[in-house]
This record gives sequence, C-alpha cells and structure tokens, in this order.
Amino acid sequence: MLNNGNSAAGKGPHGAAGVILALALLLLAATSARAEGPQYCTGTFSNMRYVQAGNDLIGMEVRIVLGERGFKAMIQSALGTPGDPVLVDAQIKGQAISFDVPAGRNERPGRFQGTITDQGISGALTYENGGQIPLNLPRRTSYWDDQAPFGGS
Repeated sequence: MLNNGNSAAGKGPHGAAGVILALALLLLAATSARAEGPQYCTGTFSNMRYVQAGNDLIGMEVRIVLGERGFKAMIQSALGTPGDPVLVDAQIKGQAISFDVPAGRNERPGRFQGTITDQGISGALTYENGGQIPLNLPRRTSYWDDQAPFGGS
C-alpha cells in the first residue's frame, strides 16, 4: 500500500503522539494496578528456622496454592521438631486471607485471619479458647527446599 500523505502515521491524535500517549496511559495503569496490592496471593510464607543451640526446628510455614476447588493452605509448624503438614481450605478476597488451623501435635485448633502482601502474610491466629498470637510470615522459599538429606535423618 502506498502512502498518499494522509496516513495517520505522523498526523493528528492517532499519529506518533497518540501512540506515545496510549503507551504512557498503559504504563500508568500497570503501575497503579501494581501499587494496589500484591501481584500473587500464592507462594510460600515462612518463619521456620533451625536453632543450633537447642538443636531445634521452630516456626511456621504456610504455602498457598490454587486447587480444583479454590485456594488451599498447606500448614506446617515446628516446636523443636516438625509436625506433619496439613492441607486446609483458604478463603482469599482481595488481600484478606483466612483459614482454619486444625489441632495437631504442634498446634492447637484455631483460625488465622490476616493479609497477604508482596512481603508476606501477617495477621493473628485466634485459638478456640480466645487466646491470640500475632503471625508474620515473610514470603520466601521453603525451609525444606535445601534442608532435608536423603534418608530423612
């Protein structure tokens, strides 16, 4: 196709200035959406760590994944030794997250309610007896990603 001089490539609001304006608006919209909340609600959130002085593993790890029927939270806590991980339904709406924590060897039953950000999950675990503990679990790789030797010991 020949350019007859009336093309929009360099004239009017649809020309180069229009393209630049459209790109600037797209960039602004993408930046604004990013500032509103975390990019992903899935991931690993953990404060689990090894304490050499007592030869203990302590902390909690939560991994949020998307399953066939909604979001799931894999929860594992450690009070000296790791408890078995459990999988529970997680309710996520915007940045708000909640899930039930069942009773286990290292945990009393309760409900976690908090928020998810790009930095982690923070909130409180409220036990059935009304007691409450604050939780701040940074977003990071799992403690187990590089820790367990072959043979499990």
